[in-house]
Amino acid sequence: MDKITQDIADFASGLDYADIPEDSRRIAVEHILDSLGCAIRAEDCDGARIARNLAADQTGPFTGRLIGRDRTVAADQASFINGTAIRYLDYSDTMIPGGHPSDMLAALLSVGAARGVSGQQLITAMVVAYEVFARFGESAYIRKQGYDQGLGAALGASAGLANLLGLSVRQTAHAVALSAVACVSLRATRGGKLSGWKGSSTAEGVREAVFLTFMAAGGMDGPERAFDGRHGIFEVVTHREFSFEAFPNAGGRYLTPRASLKYWPVEFNTQIAVWAARAVRARASLDDIASIHLGIYWSAWSETGSEPEKWDPRTRETADHSLPYIFARALVDDGIVIESFAPEKYLDESIRPLMAKITVGEDDEANALFPQAVSMRTTVTLVSGEVIEAFDKNAPGHAENRMTAAQVMEKFRSLVAPTRGDEVAGQAIAFWTALESQPSILPGIALLDRQ
Repeated sequence: MDKITQDIADFASGLDYADIPEDSRRIAVEHILDSLGCAIRAEDCDGARIARNLAADQTGPFTGRLIGRDRTVAADQASFINGTAIRYLDYSDTMIPGGHPSDMLAALLSVGAARGVSGQQLITAMVVAYEVFARFGESAYIRKQGYDQGLGAALGASAGLANLLGLSVRQTAHAVALSAVACVSLRATRGGKLSGWKGSSTAEGVREAVFLTFMAAGGMDGPERAFDGRHGIFEVVTHREFSFEAFPNAGGRYLTPRASLKYWPVEFNTQIAVWAARAVRARASLDDIASIHLGIYWSAWSETGSEPEKWDPRTRETADHSLPYIFARALVDDGIVIESFAPEKYLDESIRPLMAKITVGEDDEANALFPQAVSMRTTVTLVSGEVIEAFDKNAPGHAENRMTAAQVMEKFRSLVAPTRGDEVAGQAIAFWTALESQPSILPGIALLDRQ
């Protein structure tokens, strides 16, 4: 196998819970709790509902448990359904660069619950997945080539699932190689007017990785040089060679602590815009504003402020990736909530004139700070000619400005209590915050089933 595949396999098959430092364990628990909350709140989104209706109940070794339903279906289908629900609200965690690592959790939770793995097994597999995802994101950085995050999530999911299943180094390497060549997805999913597939595209990469990992467990072999070989990742996807930062088993650091949570239910690059809009609101009335310029780093500009569709969002998915809409809505409503992306909100014609006052462009300082910091320069010109300017970075939730444990639990409660009740939400918090002592994760999943 090529070096990257072999390094992933060696790390994934060898990591034990005892090896993981305390900060990575704690972050894993918080992110699992956060992901479960996101999944429950979005359990009836179109993607999850459609896929759930297609799935047949199943028993046997290739099974996965649904989150929120007392059903066991094919492992890859369960991973897709759960992953779509986790991702739909755009409220799930983020790793910059790279995307949403919690997409991979769908596979580990689905298969882990069906098999009744322990809390420590789940945490270990999750850290494997996050470590692979972080290294691929920072090394490959495939978005500029027009490829989507599904590839990184598939690689991490296959490595994490291999650890969960106890696969050998050889089996793990083949699982990773199969995912590398089969799970390449196009970033057209996130361009222009965004469709419902935006919330399911990475779940699809993870679904494929689940199937391929079980195939490798059964004896299927993959290409020996998926990264550096002919027509491999280097040649076709990145158009350059790259290497991973050393894994912890080879003297490297743990990168799981680089994962961030979201304080607001919006695309991560725009978290900072909500805080900036609230600050502007405190200093000026809407009628006094002549123009607003938002200066941000390239990837945020490309994702949320470079296309005309972002000034006229016609779908939920476009609205939650529209910097002009998010800033304007937060300016009007003093924040962003899940309901900010209801059709009557993003189709509201009365907010269009305010959005028309907003321009978005790259900022040199923000570009220089990225990806170590997420920053934005806000320049507001008032009708009087007065200029209000602020430069903000690393809003609450960012890995360098973490949400407190109390905030994480309150977010979970706000997502779960509306459909499950406050008592169940509290019981779930008690279970999952004590995850490392749980002999099986299944009771914690079952707690969240719809009655």
